[in-house]
Amino acid sequence: MRTLRQHISGMRAGAAACVTTVILVFTVLSSAEISIGSMEQWTGKNERLDLLLFSQPIHYSLGDGAVLSTVRVPAGEFDMGSKRAGLRGSGSDEVPLSRVRITSGFEMSQFEVTREAFGKVMSRRELGRLSNGPVTGVDFEDCCLFCNRLSERFGFDKCYSGLGKDLVCDFSASGFRLPTEAEWEYACRAGTTSIYYTGDEAFGDCEPGDQAYLECAAWFMNNSNGRVHSVGELAPNAFGLFDTHGNVWEWCWDFYDEHYYASMQAADPRGPDKGTHRVVRGGCYMSHKEECRSAARGRLWPGKLDPKVGFRIVRTIGE
Repeated sequence: MRTLRQHISGMRAGAAACVTTVILVFTVLSSAEISIGSMEQWTGKNERLDLLLFSQPIHYSLGDGAVLSTVRVPAGEFDMGSKRAGLRGSGSDEVPLSRVRITSGFEMSQFEVTREAFGKVMSRRELGRLSNGPVTGVDFEDCCLFCNRLSERFGFDKCYSGLGKDLVCDFSASGFRLPTEAEWEYACRAGTTSIYYTGDEAFGDCEPGDQAYLECAAWFMNNSNGRVHSVGELAPNAFGLFDTHGNVWEWCWDFYDEHYYASMQAADPRGPDKGTHRVVRGGCYMSHKEECRSAARGRLWPGKLDPKVGFRIVRTIGE
């Protein structure tokens, strides 16, 4: 298992290989509209952004100018959770701190899925004036259905089958799905061990593209003016992901269990086998700063239509 730093070094040296992979996907999926974009508007504005692994996101065209963009997150290891409960807002459900291996790389949507993208894939109009804002008020099964329809559109195998208590995920399938809780935290941290991917402090002076403080990268109670914002307005993390802190909570695949970390497997944990609630992560525009921490966990009944909860998606692609 290579370390994250080895992956970073390897990807800097192998940028051409990344482009070749994208071109190969485009060739195989000749009917799909996939293009390569750029993040140069963020590069050079902050030294920490030199760690960006992929300055060229993959854009999946959904028609009429709507796109869903992904970036690649490499396989690696990280410390999941918190050192102890009560430490700077950490909860009892975040311990013990556990070393976790993510054995396969994956694509992750660069932004929370927007109202526009959701409406295009699901063939329905989503209410709200903010088309580039994250879609909210969607239940867990609707998120899984979105993943399946997006997979079908681009020629990938569907990950989900069944409904309700019989809903299952085939993690070996090539299609889109919700991230596991471990994948979500690994992607959010992007190699950091601090409270937020920006560091340990929430407040300070922010310059465009600056990541020094939480408020430079997240919409939360102290800076959101009590409303959700368009995706991608603040600074991304080192993987090129926006809004993993704040804006809206994000559904994860895992069932929620307060004591799960005590028995969690070390490689690719996927949550308990059963439960009544699913995990949500990241905090939202109405959250206190503590709820926006990389390790903070939330839970929600899967049938709940919550206006503060949205989602992002992943697709396994190997190392």
